[in-house]
Amino acid sequence: MKIAKLDQKALRLMILNHVTEIVLVLICVALWIAAPTFMTWSNWMNLLRSGSVKGIIALGVTMILIAGKIDLSTGSQVALSGVIVAVFGKHMTAAGFDLSLACVLGMAASLLLAALFGTFHAAIQNKYNIPPFIITLATQYLLFGLGATICNNYPIPNMFPKWFVQLGMGRLFGTIPYPVIIFMVLWGVCYVVMEHTTTGRSIYAIGGNQEAARLSGINVFKAKAVVFVTVQVCAALAGWVNSAMVMNADWTYAKDWPMDCITMAIIGGTSMTGGSGRIWGTLVGVVLISVLINGMTILNWNIYIQYIVRGAILLGSLLVMTYRDKLRD
Repeated sequence: MKIAKLDQKALRLMILNHVTEIVLVLICVALWIAAPTFMTWSNWMNLLRSGSVKGIIALGVTMILIAGKIDLSTGSQVALSGVIVAVFGKHMTAAGFDLSLACVLGMAASLLLAALFGTFHAAIQNKYNIPPFIITLATQYLLFGLGATICNNYPIPNMFPKWFVQLGMGRLFGTIPYPVIIFMVLWGVCYVVMEHTTTGRSIYAIGGNQEAARLSGINVFKAKAVVFVTVQVCAALAGWVNSAMVMNADWTYAKDWPMDCITMAIIGGTSMTGGSGRIWGTLVGVVLISVLINGMTILNWNIYIQYIVRGAILLGSLLVMTYRDKLRD
């Protein structure tokens, strides 16, 4: 009897560990039946192209959640990085400089700023132990204000060279969108870092028990700096791709993206309390949310209903994770 109960528990755990993949398959089958165009190659490439932009941020979000921290300023960093590149293009070309040179310098400046803000978040949190939620909420408004000031509160139309636009609009061999390729390359890098390096193990350790990690000799500030800088840099990269896709820059972009990216990570199995999570799971979470949004759009569902469904999915994921953790205990 005891063995049978253990087998049932193991079976439930196995199902719960792969519930995201199971739900993804079920949703795909349901959408295929409801709208046959859903399963076409062109539709899948379009939904993956759109989802990959947020997916880039979700990778950094996964790492910072595993470390037991959070960053709510990613949306404002997305908007600001696009604005910086566009402003460099606008003013440097007006001064007679080459547009490509202006774009490269703008990209370098946006990356540097993202890294500086990530380091600032880590330093403030480490020194004063202020909750990351508060720190990054404050810088969210700061970055949005900075973006609005730089672009004078107006969108900046296409001030990008053709090669930059290809980051968002181009396709490898005319088939696979470049945003998907960029996302997959970054996913591979994050997977290797988290699963096969000392840095990754340190991030898991500080998320599980920061004091124990410190006593074991782990440089806690370094691990924090890695995740805070990574999530900001990922947001800056996503800002480039987003601006390339829409071919303009606007400080109002991506305001609701932080919660979408957190949802992708949580649905993929990353814990909000730190210490556990899977980069592989985030890949599945990105695809699931992208499929869900695309499917509801194809079915012409009201946008408010879409928000309800996405909220229900997030809540359901949290309940499943809580139940799974109790079973493990």
